[in-house]
Amino acid sequence: MKKFISVCLCICIFAAQLSGCSGIDLPISDGPTDAEKLEKIRTSDEYPEILVETAEKCPQTLDYVYNYPELKDKRFDIDLSSDAQSGTVPLFIQWDERWGYAPYGSGFIGTSGCGPTCLSMAAVYLTKHALPRKTATACPETAARGRLSARAALCSAFPQPSFRCGSSR
Repeated sequence: MKKFISVCLCICIFAAQLSGCSGIDLPISDGPTDAEKLEKIRTSDEYPEILVETAEKCPQTLDYVYNYPELKDKRFDIDLSSDAQSGTVPLFIQWDERWGYAPYGSGFIGTSGCGPTCLSMAAVYLTKHALPRKTATACPETAARGRLSARAALCSAFPQPSFRCGSSR
């Protein structure tokens, strides 16, 4: 358990540094410029307000937000086997399009799912499974509030009898 807590703490510190909304350069593409993308996001009715705010505050989420209308209903076949076998803690970003559009609390995993995403990183490293989408929905009553209880998180990430959701022991 001490190893688990140490890994979680390291991952949370690392994730907090990454999510600082600072200086990450976006790849150059032949498509619209970042300014054009942001203008479309601000003026289109296709984007929920939480995503508009996210794009304005954190430039590194611009492509994630911009692609929302096209990808919001897409279900990805997610294979984390290479992440699980790498021998290092994988880096998952909460606004990854594979799970970032899944509902969480009053928004999406991409806007408020840093806890489930971080826990999934530790779980994949330690147990070789667990997706941010699965961790975020571990117990519907906590996911609906956008807060993942410790019991719900452990239930999802480490499916052992002692961590079953709703059990008092």
